Order: sequence, then C-alpha cells, then structure tokens
Amino acid sequence: SKPQLTAIEIRNLAIQDSLEQAKVDSLALIAWGDVKFGMSMKEVLATETFKGGRKYDDSITMEFEREQNLKRAFGLNNLAVFWAEFKENELYRIYIKSYYLTADNIDDIVSECDLFIRNFTEKYGVPSYKKNGVNISDFNDDEEFEYAKFQIGDKTITIVLGELSSEVRFYYHIYIDNNKFPKKKHVMTE
Repeated sequence: SKPQLTAIEIRNLAIQDSLEQAKVDSLALIAWGDVKFGMSMKEVLATETFKGGRKYDDSITMEFEREQNLKRAFGLNNLAVFWAEFKENELYRIYIKSYYLTADNIDDIVSECDLFIRNFTEKYGVPSYKKNGVNISDFNDDEEFEYAKFQIGDKTITIVLGELSSEVRFYYHIYIDNNKFPKKKHVMTE
C-alpha cells in the first residue's frame, strides 16, 4: 500500500502546482520580448521591440533597423515581415512572414522555421506538434499546412508552410496568439 501523504506534503504539492500554473500564465501573456498581449497600440510602440515602428489601422510593423538586428541575431535571412496585430486596440497576435521563395529554397525556409522552433523550445519546452521533415510534395497550391505548434496556456504559436501557386513560390508564416484577447468584445456601431 502507498504511504499516505501528510497534509503538509499535499499542501506543498498544491503550492507547486499553482506556481507552475502562475509560470505558464505569465509566459502565456508574453507575445514577444517585452510585448504583452492586450497592450494598446500606444503601449506597443513604447516597447523596445516595436519602438519606432510604423502604425497602420490594425497593425504595427517593426522598425527596419530593429528588424535587421533581429534577423542577424537569429540568422533569419528570409524574414520579410514582423507585425503586431490588434483588435479593439488590443494586441492579440504577432505575425511573422518570410519572403516568397522559389522551390530550390524550400530547405532554407524549413531550416529557418527550425531556428524558430529551437528558440521557442528553449523558452517553452518541446512543441505539442512537429511535422517530420518536409518535401515539395507536401505543398499544395494556395494551401498552408502546419509544420509545428506550441501550446503555452492560452497562447498558441503556430508555424505554417505554404505555396503561392500563381507564382509557384513558397513561404512560412508564424502566428503567436493568445485566445483570451481581445478582452473587450466588439460592439457593432450603428
């Protein structure tokens, strides 16, 4: 028979669990670096990550120099766009996109995704899903397929690969979302 846990042991385990949960919750709120989900456009423009970025209706792009530094730091030669996206003026997604590349660059696209995966794995542990290898036959015209996925509490990181058939070009997209945002529900205006 198993020895009974003492009240103190039970309490310690509960504390352990809630600390784990608190850690997951705080990681889930981080969109990228010092950027948190739910921030307003103004707040996001005040972060290190998006300082000097360009503001559009519902998005902010990373400032060119910062984007170049990021590309150099991570070895992301094919990264084309790094956006913060908003609904109801709340950050709900970081959206990263590569250039559209020709078929002979598919390996480059995949290995760049692997760089992201390595970095996310260091932060969050192993992905909840990871496709084994990619070849040209995995791509279908104008369709995207999942290459890897991370789930951290309410935050999901999805890495997809796709083909733009009109130009026979290949790309990756990375979405970092938290499904708790926007917290404000959209109210239709008259």
